[in-house]
Amino acid sequence: MRRIFHQKWWMIALEVVGVVLLLFVGLVIAVAVTSPPLPQTKATATQVPTTAPTRVPTPTPTLVPTVAPTAVPTKAPQVVPTPTVAPSPGEAVLGALLGPFVAKFGQPNSCSNPPLYVFRPCGNGPSAGVDVLTVGGSPDQNRVQSITDQGPQGQGGGWDVSTARAVCLSFLPSDAQHQKRIDMATATGNGFILRYFSQTISQEFTPDQFSDGNGNTTPQGVFEVAFVYGNGSPTLTSQIAWCDITIGEQGWQSF
Repeated sequence: MRRIFHQKWWMIALEVVGVVLLLFVGLVIAVAVTSPPLPQTKATATQVPTTAPTRVPTPTPTLVPTVAPTAVPTKAPQVVPTPTVAPSPGEAVLGALLGPFVAKFGQPNSCSNPPLYVFRPCGNGPSAGVDVLTVGGSPDQNRVQSITDQGPQGQGGGWDVSTARAVCLSFLPSDAQHQKRIDMATATGNGFILRYFSQTISQEFTPDQFSDGNGNTTPQGVFEVAFVYGNGSPTLTSQIAWCDITIGEQGWQSF
């Protein structure tokens, strides 16, 4: 009987276990049916923002300003002022200093270009008056070696021969001695030359300053006065247009 009771106990226990399992399974199913479905999670691809390529700005070329060339003003030729020469006593003759000429004719004008000093009106073309040429250097210390005197200008201008001789021979030193007359007739002009010798002139200039028209040395103390006829048209006039007094021998080149 004890054995039968023991078997019934196990059977009851199994049944209980079976009922519990059934209840558990039923509970699980009920929970599964009544519970709301879990939301499905969709994987969303993360959008990486597209970065535009960095634009490197094109450098603007630097404009170099065009520099206009500096205009260099044209300089007028420099005018060398004629030195003012103090007048001095004495004769305005060949071999004298410049001072006696200033005392007689006034200051040389702006046409002067030392050692050439112009005492006649300055302008275009010839004008009546005197030019003198010194040996150079200081006008207060150097002597006049040549004198040119232009006769009156205009229609029928110039001097007659007698007047020309009186005017031009007034520039001779007091000890001038006439030696000879030379008549000249060349393609460039006609006239005559009076040759002189002066002991004063020979002492006032050095031997190398006496020469002829070709550069040859001439006797010391010799000088000449050239009288040039006016070049009229179509023939030469009988008037003396100008005269020239110069140390040495002038020859044909004075015409």
